Amino acid sequence: MASYFPALIPQPDSEQTPYKLSFWLDMDAPLEVIHDLQDLLTFTGLQAEVIFSNERDVDIIPKNSNKGEATAYLQELLQAQLDATIICGGSGNDISLFQQPSAGIIVANAQTELLWWYYKTHYPWHFLAHYPGAAGILEGLIYFNILPFPNSWRAMGYAPP
Repeated sequence: MASYFPALIPQPDSEQTPYKLSFWLDMDAPLEVIHDLQDLLTFTGLQAEVIFSNERDVDIIPKNSNKGEATAYLQELLQAQLDATIICGGSGNDISLFQQPSAGIIVANAQTELLWWYYKTHYPWHFLAHYPGAAGILEGLIYFNILPFPNSWRAMGYAPP
């Protein structure tokens, strides 16, 4: 199916698996290619999902096998309560995680696709950190009262989130 879209450039064989086809989107191509590919897969009856991330990566995976579905499965398997799970991420391929009803921390240096989704949906159980990477995750854990706000930070003039 992807061969119908010349704007999709196959990634090296090392990135391909029996359960994932990976492509790069030509930088000059419109983003509608992603939607058109998903529409074609759906129209033909293939149970597949298109995931766009890193402003260029396109993955085709089996339907219901994304990170969010895997997390929901593990929560059920482990009988973990939703409030015992905090989702953390910063990539477009993390959107399915944040579609779950668990609390979530989006790091400040998140990719455009995830930030766009966050601002569009703006679920109140998600926290957009002011700091990138691990510091943003720590900030979120403080925000959700999982970690206490360090007194040493107060002494340096920082205020809790």
